[in-house]
Amino acid sequence: MHSTTGDWLGLSVGFLIFGFIAAIGIAATAFWIVEIVDVARRQFTDQTTKLIWLLVVILLHLLGAIIYYFAGKPQGWLPGERPDYRA
Repeated sequence: MHSTTGDWLGLSVGFLIFGFIAAIGIAATAFWIVEIVDVARRQFTDQTTKLIWLLVVILLHLLGAIIYYFAGKPQGWLPGERPDYRA
């Protein structure tokens, strides 16, 4: 008789790995969308800066969102916040 225990184990590990990769992909896409919305809402010193950050985030997807999170977000301010003029 042929044992299917090993087959089921391999299949379940495959599904587990697939689910983990899918969850990472969904989280990365959600972070990307949040950063696009943040760029759109945030005010910068000029519209060119805003357009450049929007293009960086959209075209570079997760990498662009991470770059914007650390480098671009401190350059702008949300409506209602007082801009920081200490440069």
